[in-house]
Amino acid sequence: MKNTLILKIRTGLLLLIFSGVLGACGGGGGGAPLPPAPPPPPPPITAVFSSIQSNVFTPTCAVSGCHTGAGAPQGLRLDAANSYALLVGVASMEVPTIMRVAPGDPANSYLVQKLEGTASSGVRMPLGGGALPAATINAIRQWITDGATDDRVASTNPKRVSSLSPLPGSILEAAPSAITAIFDRDPDPSTVNLNTFILESSGGDGTFGDGNEVSIAAASISVPAANPATAVFDLTGVRLADDVYQVRLLGEGASMMLDMSANALDGEFSGAFPSGDGSQGGVFTAEFEIASH
Repeated sequence: MKNTLILKIRTGLLLLIFSGVLGACGGGGGGAPLPPAPPPPPPPITAVFSSIQSNVFTPTCAVSGCHTGAGAPQGLRLDAANSYALLVGVASMEVPTIMRVAPGDPANSYLVQKLEGTASSGVRMPLGGGALPAATINAIRQWITDGATDDRVASTNPKRVSSLSPLPGSILEAAPSAITAIFDRDPDPSTVNLNTFILESSGGDGTFGDGNEVSIAAASISVPAANPATAVFDLTGVRLADDVYQVRLLGEGASMMLDMSANALDGEFSGAFPSGDGSQGGVFTAEFEIASH
C-alpha cells in the first residue's frame, strides 16, 4: 500500500514537471508561439550572367520608368529577355565608339564606366540611387573579363524570336540605328541575309499588302560573333522617314532562317514573346512607327 502511494506521488510530480516544460515552450496552448525564422539571406552575386541578371538588372534596372519597355533610355532594355542581346557586343548609343559590353575588356565597356561614374557622357547609374557595392561591380567586371558569356540554358524548342528592338508597336521619336532580332537559340549566320530579314515602310499610308511598300536596304545584316543569338539589321547611314515600318523574319519559303541544326525559325507572332506555335516554320511579322514631329 505504501509503495503504491509513493509511486502515485512520483507519477504526479513527473506530470507536473512535464506540463511546466510544455508551457514554457509555448506548447499545450499556454505560452506565446516562437517567432518565425528569418528568411535566408540572398545568395551572393557571382561573376556569371544569370547571377548578374537576377541580382542587378532585374531588381534595380528593369523597373518601371527605367530600362524596360518601349521607353527604355537609349533603347536599352535590361529585362531578362533583352539585356544580354542589347549589351554584349553592341555599340553604346551615347558614345558609339565604345561597346556597352566589350567581352574581355571591362575597362572599355560602357556598362562598367556608367556603374563606376567614369563615362564621358551622362551620369552614374543606377540613376537616382546609390552606387552599386564594389563587390557587385567587381563581379560584373570579372564576368566581362571572362568573356561575357551567357550561362543560361538554351531552349531545345525550334528557334524562336524571344524579343525585337524596337519593340513591336513602338512609336519612336527618332529613327533607330539598327533593328535587332533576339532569338532563344543561335541562328545559322549564313541564313541571315536580305532575303530572310526584311524591313519595309508602308509607303506613307500606314498599311501593308497594298503594293506601295518601300523596301529598306540595310548597311549590313549580320550575326555578331560576340552575341550569336542575335541578328542585326544595321541602319547606319540609312535615312528613315516618318512612317510605319514592318519587320519580317522568314521561317518558310525559298529562303528561310535556320538554326545551327538546320531547323527553320518558328516564326508566327501573336503579340507576345516568344514567337511561334511550337513547330518550325512561319513568318515573324511586327510593326513599329517613327513619328519625329
